[in-house]
Amino acid sequence: MVPLIVSVVHAMPIALTTSACPLGWDFDGAAGWDNDTDPLLYHPRFHVMPPTRKDRPTGMNDYNAMFSYQGVYHLTYQDHINCPDDINQANQSFGHVVTTDLVHLMHLPPILTDERLYDNTLGPWDGPGFICNGVPTVIYNSHANGNNFNQQTKTAATPLNLADRWLTNWSRQQLTPSDAFIGPGTLPPPWKSRDDSKYFAFAKPAVGEGCWLWETPSTGNCTVWTVTNHNFTDPALCYTNSPELWPLPRPCESCPPAPTAGPSHILKYTAGEYDAYVLGKYDDVKLYFTPDGPPKLFEFPKTRQFEDGRGAWSESMLTADGSRRFYIAWVPPGVSPGYKGPQDLAPGFPRLWHTSTVMREVLYDARIKQLTSAPLEEYTNLREDTVGPPLSALALSAGAPPKVLGRSRQFDVDLNFTFNLGDANTSFGVTVFASDNAEAGVRITISCSNDTPAQVLPGTDLPGDDYHWFGVDPSFTQQDCAEACVNDTHCKAWTLVNNISGHNFPPYRCCFKNPVPQSHPNPKCTSGIAPSGPTCTLVVNTTGSGDVPAHTVSSPVATVAAPLLLGERVVSLRVLGDRSIIEAFAVAGRAVATATVYAPAEHTSIGVWAESDNVTVSGQAYEMGCAWILAEDLDLERAYTHNLSGRRAATPAQNVH
Repeated sequence: MVPLIVSVVHAMPIALTTSACPLGWDFDGAAGWDNDTDPLLYHPRFHVMPPTRKDRPTGMNDYNAMFSYQGVYHLTYQDHINCPDDINQANQSFGHVVTTDLVHLMHLPPILTDERLYDNTLGPWDGPGFICNGVPTVIYNSHANGNNFNQQTKTAATPLNLADRWLTNWSRQQLTPSDAFIGPGTLPPPWKSRDDSKYFAFAKPAVGEGCWLWETPSTGNCTVWTVTNHNFTDPALCYTNSPELWPLPRPCESCPPAPTAGPSHILKYTAGEYDAYVLGKYDDVKLYFTPDGPPKLFEFPKTRQFEDGRGAWSESMLTADGSRRFYIAWVPPGVSPGYKGPQDLAPGFPRLWHTSTVMREVLYDARIKQLTSAPLEEYTNLREDTVGPPLSALALSAGAPPKVLGRSRQFDVDLNFTFNLGDANTSFGVTVFASDNAEAGVRITISCSNDTPAQVLPGTDLPGDDYHWFGVDPSFTQQDCAEACVNDTHCKAWTLVNNISGHNFPPYRCCFKNPVPQSHPNPKCTSGIAPSGPTCTLVVNTTGSGDVPAHTVSSPVATVAAPLLLGERVVSLRVLGDRSIIEAFAVAGRAVATATVYAPAEHTSIGVWAESDNVTVSGQAYEMGCAWILAEDLDLERAYTHNLSGRRAATPAQNVH
């Protein structure tokens, strides 16, 4: 076979020696790779998911330990290796995928399988990964059946052989004390103390209230833990799944740095069936996390139905150089419409189950106090052919048929729409997995209303939610206060206080608010609401994608708020499609939606359109390649100068950090 080159960012090039896409591995040692033919129409090609197995469907749930060690990223997930024979989700394991460049993937056997000497009846379930004194470490939980389901045991696991690059064999060790962390919920990945002398992790106690912070005696021993604080944060945030505490990520592109007076950390968690996060302050001396505002969502929380295609139960980690934080989330289901036994599978459906999102970098936009996300930049290295010509300010108009760009089932559509609202609302977007003319398919729409004008509220106070105030003299006018608010991108509302003394505040002051508080009459105050940009929504609608036997989309529409700043008239929309999964990132990742779809085989068109005039679109659509490779391809010592299947010239080999 002819070796192929893939130019990558942040790592050495990887040479591919296989022309097929190695989607799976039979761990029972039968026929080996299950990729001789391509009957798997709906099987994703560049998303992490369990290996395809010939003799059973593949079960997958939330993500577990993720860490990097000596140039290799290790991603683990809840893998049901005997699913669905195992209706009660016994025989759990930690499925294992590795990557050296954050885009090309290789399956390995599970790092943990059911071990009754240590585990409860349901086997290894969830748990974070981290590097303890130079050793990869997992502290996982294991459930019991029945009424004791949430009395989860916690056990440590470490690799048996650190010289093994892939860390394929692991050993277990009981925690001290033996009941450490026993109770509901999973641990966050432990973090180091201010002086790097110990590790911390929090958990809800098995009995009673509170949120207990545990610590190790040193950074060299991560199996011995003691409670150091019984009230680390709000107990409601403690009793969650997949929790994580991390510093604010880097600012989004062209975004200002976070103000020092603002939040310092993110507490991320899974509540119910969706991922959420809280901004707040972490005091590393008093060892307490104080939330700053209500929880926010990573993406739209669809209702809990089997085929609702949301991204949730995520886990995150830093890149090896510590510069970027990325997460990956579970998406049910990625491939099949449910398993009822081999005799019930619809023609064309493989015996597979769930999948996941792409790896997404998480960023912070201080202007709207919100996390944003985008596919890791490394995914551009999977782009192969272009799908259609590049678009440069292509004019779209209401009533015109969609402009068909080309055809693909594995794509990365990267567009920028420019619009002029005028006096009316506007809608525009892209249709994928569509019919030949792109009229019927998965419709991804951005709808925007007009800017919201400023409001002045004489004789009105907006008490509370001050994040900044300053004293003024009596000549300072309401217009001065309003203009100062507009010049601060955080400011949503303002109050000018006229001669009210007390509480050590100056009698005349201008107060900035975020969010907008409830109003109250007060003759000594004048308040106002700052002007804001258009109110936009991102809508992913799969109802027009066609019908496949034995498959019904139970949650076909996702609607997500996509805020624009005042004066913004360019909207980015990036859509990744991979056979049966769609991920849409709108307005620089301020709105994200995930969906699963099973379009008929002939539905492969991609088209752009608008429902109003004065809309233009620029950008390009790309065909995406396969991310899965074999062990012999994951050799960083080799570098080739061939091109990718002769379709895209590779850049010279580089080691870019």
